[in-house]
Amino acid sequence: MVIFTGAPSPYITVLRPGDNVYWMGVANILDDSNPAGFEGGEEHDQRGPDGTGGYAAIGADRCPSAAEQPDGRCPIGWLAAHILVTANNEFLEANPAARALFEAVRLTPLDVSLAEVAQREHGANPDDLAAQWVTDNRNLVDQWLAAARAAG
Repeated sequence: MVIFTGAPSPYITVLRPGDNVYWMGVANILDDSNPAGFEGGEEHDQRGPDGTGGYAAIGADRCPSAAEQPDGRCPIGWLAAHILVTANNEFLEANPAARALFEAVRLTPLDVSLAEVAQREHGANPDDLAAQWVTDNRNLVDQWLAAARAAG
């Protein structure tokens, strides 16, 4: 099956590269050139603020076109947004350490999707998954906490 989808969308929790799907990649990452001439088409640019984007850290074993990329990343065709923490503005103003922590935290769509699949399909306990993620990503979590402590 071939699927084209807008992103972000929930498909990533069901289609797991390297498990039950093989991603081919996208030949050309969408930029702001609007080649079809649609009104507002330049707004569909999938490059990031630095002019790059539309690539994911999925190796050639799961995405054959990653082998053709200089950095070995898979051209998926869109920016995979990281999950961000949100909070009430008044809370953030009253809690600068929390604000710094929330601004530092970035969870990848793949990490979140894998946790969701583990819960949905394998009955994993979310508390256990979170604890294991923290253990596996201790250096990153420590950086987040240091940012919060510095602001607090």
